[in-house]
Amino acid sequence: MKIKFKASIKSYISLFAVVLFWALVLTHRLPFSVFSAFLISAFVLACSFFEITLENAPLFSLALPCFLAGVCTVAGQYVSGFGLSEMSFEVLICNFILTLSLFYIVQALSGRVKFSLIFSFSALFVLYFINYALILFRGRGLSINDIYSIKIALSVSGNYEFTLTPRALWVLVLFLVILYAIINVKMPKCTKEIRFASLGGALLCVFGMYLSTLSVKAAIQNWGDAGTRVNGVAYNLFVEVEKSQVDSPVGYSTTRVEEILSRYDTAGETAEDTPHIIVIMDEAWSDLTVLGDFELSTDPLAFYKSLEENTYKGNALCSILGGGTATSEWEFLTGNTAAFLPHGAIAYQQYVKNHIWSIVPTLEENGYTSVAMHPYLKTGWKRDVVYSLMGFDEMYFMDEMSHDDLVRTLVSDKSHFSDIIKRYEERDAHEKLFMFNVTMQNHGGYNWDYPNTVNVDGNWFDVEQYLTLIKMTDEALQDLIGYFEKEDEKVMIVFFGDHQPSLNAEFYKTVLSDKDLTFEEVQRKHTVPFFIWTNYDSEEKTNARVSFNFLSAIMLEKAGIPLPAYMAFLLDVHKTIPQINTYGFYSLENAVHTRTAEATGKDAKLIEEWRILQYNNLFGSLSRSKHFK
Repeated sequence: MKIKFKASIKSYISLFAVVLFWALVLTHRLPFSVFSAFLISAFVLACSFFEITLENAPLFSLALPCFLAGVCTVAGQYVSGFGLSEMSFEVLICNFILTLSLFYIVQALSGRVKFSLIFSFSALFVLYFINYALILFRGRGLSINDIYSIKIALSVSGNYEFTLTPRALWVLVLFLVILYAIINVKMPKCTKEIRFASLGGALLCVFGMYLSTLSVKAAIQNWGDAGTRVNGVAYNLFVEVEKSQVDSPVGYSTTRVEEILSRYDTAGETAEDTPHIIVIMDEAWSDLTVLGDFELSTDPLAFYKSLEENTYKGNALCSILGGGTATSEWEFLTGNTAAFLPHGAIAYQQYVKNHIWSIVPTLEENGYTSVAMHPYLKTGWKRDVVYSLMGFDEMYFMDEMSHDDLVRTLVSDKSHFSDIIKRYEERDAHEKLFMFNVTMQNHGGYNWDYPNTVNVDGNWFDVEQYLTLIKMTDEALQDLIGYFEKEDEKVMIVFFGDHQPSLNAEFYKTVLSDKDLTFEEVQRKHTVPFFIWTNYDSEEKTNARVSFNFLSAIMLEKAGIPLPAYMAFLLDVHKTIPQINTYGFYSLENAVHTRTAEATGKDAKLIEEWRILQYNNLFGSLSRSKHFK
């Protein structure tokens, strides 16, 4: 061991001051900040006095990754507010093995001990802090599908406020201290023996994970923060990859598909005077009062609630919360359900390759011009690709749409609705329009310095801002309905929210008691309003139950458009199972929400048939047959 003084005491006093400043900014806690600054500065000072050489200790390069993998496994839980007791011992070991394998693989491939330690250690901590931020922003940790949507995530990241809890700051301190030590300790050279040993360690890790797939009964945890809390960050991502493949259901065959769909007659004729159809999936539009009672200064959904004449409305069950818009969009446009996909799967990203069946060709075959509009990036959720595969005639994204009215840097619903009216007014004579719209105004997060016009009984600024945005949507919606109710040509407007927002945890604890949710309460957080309004006489209902996969079939039927056999099948299912999502379904027979795997009787039979049809719709050879047209 050699002792070498590297820097002056003054530099460490400066370091103490800098660390103290940022700790105060991040935590606003003086004792904690002083102690953190002292700890970091003292450790850095100590490391600067010593330079440790270990030229003759090759086992060091194998033992140190084990220590760092253990630190990372603990830190991954701790940074997000959970303890190791939240997961089973088997799952804990799986997280350790996965973490250790990264160190060994990088070391074997790079042939550089220090580089492999710095790279692996840094990469894992970045991963954990991304997971921490996602739980903070949307209440749900990192998913494999977040990798697919990284561009859209980065584009909206400015809407969120990132803060560090004391736990997170301690983990950051730990990371910086250990990283500094790794950088300053002189490591042994990576000999061939070390590289082969590292490769052997990596192979043992892979074998260990293979054994875990046989012995550890782990499931994808997609509800809230359970992915981190129950499975851990690394192992939950591993489980998602392992279970992302959709296997053909029991009893699937093209003969069975034909047999099921042959029960439904598709020989109907198009109504003589079908309406223009305008579908608006409004970002995060919801009614928070379904969660429980809380005091509001004004009703942000006053106009929506006043709609009764020629209005079919109620609650829709969705599969997502706080994000994952593409899932709701996919369910509506295809009639499929996320219930038959792995938890958290995004069909647009994972399963849409060469073609995708949707309602678009059905409408076009019945004389409609199909138009898709979204006032944001066209690459978000691969919409430009997916819309083309669906067959939309026209597509308009951020660059082609109006930016007259921005709210928190996003195009307002008022501005988006004006584009809808503009395209309607520019229609050719006798042109029939089907317009599918996805808005952006109400996208999270909700901590902007924006004047709130709705006040809530409680210190919940983000809730007030969210409800203020919903009130703006309600006012814009009133103008939109007011315009079309004066039109002579028939118009149908289908309006629904894609999911509820992700708000601060204290709000849910107060309103819904978020600690131990019953299954019914879980489904409340996945409930949003919807309506179908027409400017002509039509069926009126105020308490309808639907989910997005049924809503499009109901829309086609109400518009007088002949249904493909698949959509006719869905309407038949809707009579027995009016709502379904990734967590379960509502059984009319039992008048209760039930997990899909626990279905019995007629419910189970319909779900079995539907699973077969949906698999064919996504992956089968009959997805372009007469039954799906």
